[in-house]
Amino acid sequence: MTLALCFGFALAACDDNGGDRSECSDAARADTVLDLVPDETAGAMVFSQTCGVSSCHGADGNIGAAPDLSNRVPDHDSEELACLLLAGQGTMPSQSSLSDQQLADVLAYVEATF
Repeated sequence: MTLALCFGFALAACDDNGGDRSECSDAARADTVLDLVPDETAGAMVFSQTCGVSSCHGADGNIGAAPDLSNRVPDHDSEELACLLLAGQGTMPSQSSLSDQQLADVLAYVEATF
């Protein structure tokens, strides 16, 4: 699976009130991802190959079929975003097939960009 809808429909995956990590399907792995040193440049590459396609968020994070990331990402902290990537929600599948480093890199990129 890809990060095709990487954050769009899932930014409430932990709960409707901004996120409760106790609901995260893999909190231990989320912690592992957050402990890594991310590479924002590598994250941009993963994003562009998966989320950045026109049928998803698009290269700018706001021109695809999925919601505008600049309106969604700032409302969530790193822990919530890691949970969302790992759990998936609605039409967004879990991105747990990505390596921990890829997840850390994508998180760094979207947090810096959106």
